[in-house]
Amino acid sequence: MTHRIKIIITVLILISISLTVYYFLKSENLKKAYIERIDSSTTELASYIDRISKNSPEEKTEIFENLISMDKSIALIVTTDSSGRIKASVKNNSIITSALIYDSLIEDIVSKKPGINKTEVKTYTTPGGHKKEFFITSFASDKTRSTIAYIYKPDKKTLTRLSLEIVLIIIFCIIATAMLFMALAKKGIIKDNREIKEKVINLTSSKDGADDNLNQEPSQSLGKPEPAFMDESESRIFTAKEKQATRGAAVNENKYSWESLNSRIFDLFKKIHKDFSPKSISLYIKKTKDTMNKTYELKGKAFLKIDSTVMDRIEIKELTQLNKSGAHISNNGTVVTIPLIDDSSLIGLIKIKLKEASDKINLELIQTDLQETVKEIKEFLIINNVIIDKNTGFYSTAYFNI
Repeated sequence: MTHRIKIIITVLILISISLTVYYFLKSENLKKAYIERIDSSTTELASYIDRISKNSPEEKTEIFENLISMDKSIALIVTTDSSGRIKASVKNNSIITSALIYDSLIEDIVSKKPGINKTEVKTYTTPGGHKKEFFITSFASDKTRSTIAYIYKPDKKTLTRLSLEIVLIIIFCIIATAMLFMALAKKGIIKDNREIKEKVINLTSSKDGADDNLNQEPSQSLGKPEPAFMDESESRIFTAKEKQATRGAAVNENKYSWESLNSRIFDLFKKIHKDFSPKSISLYIKKTKDTMNKTYELKGKAFLKIDSTVMDRIEIKELTQLNKSGAHISNNGTVVTIPLIDDSSLIGLIKIKLKEASDKINLELIQTDLQETVKEIKEFLIINNVIIDKNTGFYSTAYFNI
């Protein structure tokens, strides 16, 4: 799992927990505030309904409809006499869309379940399983019992405040997660293995500082015949254009071999870094008969590709003891050398510098990767030492004889 994915998962978990806690705490506070608002308006409504108690049922119905049109949160208004018979009833059709919920509300009101001068919160379920929460308040006046059912509808001010609070919670979770991972990384508790970025440093140079001839294009003169070249393998004449095309193909094959090797070594170093957390990892490749050159190095989070043949090299004669596969530990357990052998021939070695001394190294987890690396290095050496001529950048004579 990459460092970035860990951070994203942690942020999402923290946001989920925070919003869940926020929902339960906030919903309770909003309910209490809404009940207080209903209770404060009950006295005024009670006196108003008392004044219209002698009106006809039709007039009461019209008045109740006007009340609902003014307050969209009112779901139902019902008045009953002392025996529980309904004298007037008006519902908000935009809120109560289920006959089952309407019947359940009427049944509770007729049976006088909501207490007088007390707001109760009740939940009713539709046939489809959808739940609706109602705030029901009742009050009595002049032998008449009036019941009003509300549904909570936050105003624009409340919605804006809730949105801002949620945004602030999300921002806080992101900042808290970032600070947590920074603290853990600083203490070395977590390691980011995938953020080891590939920094390819082209250090190709010769002792006399000459430029690489590989990048130079064959010159052509306008108005003159193209110069011709003799290919010894097929004893025929190549024009400059044909020669350039051949050279281009060789350059592409060289580039592909490097890219393939880059990817293989990067994956291997990443696994070694994950398992051993060393100071540095270096790969030496046998580029000449007598020497091995440092070609790759992982130090900290920098993955370096080194093309120089003069920077850091080891004489082959100094490696006679590395004739068997496995880990060779030296420097009091702080340096581990892993020879890369193909057909009893040493073609490269990996040098690991540990942070702490160790007398035993387990290579089982990376054994398959080591074998694949040996194959990749062998193919790379064949392409660069046999197929392509180092001096010209063209395919070699051996390539045309394959």
